[in-house]
Amino acid sequence: MREKVLIVRLGALGDTLVCLPCIMALKERYEVHFLGRSPAILYLKPYISNTYDVESQEWNGLFCEIPKIQRDQIDHFDTIVAFISTYRDLFEKNLAKVFRNSKIHIFPSLPASDQRQIHIIKYILASLQESGLDIKPDHVRSIIRKGLFKYNGDAPIVLYHLGSGSPKKNLDLYIWLKIKQLLGTMFPDKKHLFVIGPDETETKEKIRLMFPSEELFYSHSLEQLTDLLQKTYLYLGHDSGPTHYSALLGIPTLALFKWSSVKIWRPVGRAVKVLKLLPRIDPLKAIPKTVSKFFQG
Repeated sequence: MREKVLIVRLGALGDTLVCLPCIMALKERYEVHFLGRSPAILYLKPYISNTYDVESQEWNGLFCEIPKIQRDQIDHFDTIVAFISTYRDLFEKNLAKVFRNSKIHIFPSLPASDQRQIHIIKYILASLQESGLDIKPDHVRSIIRKGLFKYNGDAPIVLYHLGSGSPKKNLDLYIWLKIKQLLGTMFPDKKHLFVIGPDETETKEKIRLMFPSEELFYSHSLEQLTDLLQKTYLYLGHDSGPTHYSALLGIPTLALFKWSSVKIWRPVGRAVKVLKLLPRIDPLKAIPKTVSKFFQG
């Protein structure tokens, strides 16, 4: 019987997806489970034994002064590795009460300030190794290089993701329109689509007025986004969950960073390029130039 491992990471989509390469490596030896937040955990379901929503009745009691969890309602785990910063002491104390026979290891959600040059996946990998789990860096790198599905070089769509979880990460919508015009001349045989999801609800009306309806795709589920990405030849987006997802799938992905750290949050995959949009950089010149590098030769 394989050892059961629970990984805990309570962030949004990008914070959750960065665990996926390590999960893929671990699951060849362990039975891997994941405690996180919905809907991000839906993206892990195809690759993992079980996912659990921390907001569910069975799990949210871990954040109460007296843990309100019925031991007979949840699984036993041999090892628990949790990445958590908020309410860390309370969470650790309650884990120890509920999972008395488990080996429990708690780490901050992000690297410490003196480790801020380390990529988030390397940090997660090192933490899992420190917890005593058998996981090799070369194996994780191989999974990343392979991608989660076979890339279709004849795919018909160039896809632009307009938003992210934070408005300060995002390009102005007018710039996206101009980028599409520029790349339309580079890829005239492709269909160019703008995708928006739940994170763009506050600007949805503005987007609807600015962008032609036939070029807009509203993604409301994992199935819709996955289906769209499987038809995507090239993806462009901000530092966001869908950008990490596109990169991990193996689609040529251009990730646009404004203020977040590239060294920590750079998306990983078969074909990823990152453009740091510093104030002196003109995105209308830099983006087409960077895109052309994907297909040189």
